[in-house]
Amino acid sequence: MSIINKALSQQILTLGVSKTTYGGMATVLVSYEKCFEQMRFIPTWRVGNKLVKACYVMQAIARCFFLLLFDKRIKIIHIHGAANASFYRKEVFMKMANSFKKK
Repeated sequence: MSIINKALSQQILTLGVSKTTYGGMATVLVSYEKCFEQMRFIPTWRVGNKLVKACYVMQAIARCFFLLLFDKRIKIIHIHGAANASFYRKEVFMKMANSFKKK
């Protein structure tokens, strides 16, 4: 049973670590997914070398930009992050959300 129906799910874009990684951040995102009828999610990080991580965040930036540009249903960006490098990676998405006037 989903707490957040499909219509409301379409208005929320969630960003965070890949749900296939291990750890607390991924576990929380997997738990969130159970609450959404259809969770819209863009992974921003995954385990790998610096090149893999850089490519992953660049594709996340591009996907997020095009979703915000073309999908007017999105009203809220939920950015799931932590401290240090995670915060600085997410800062790009925070600025993007602000420029598109999303909460």
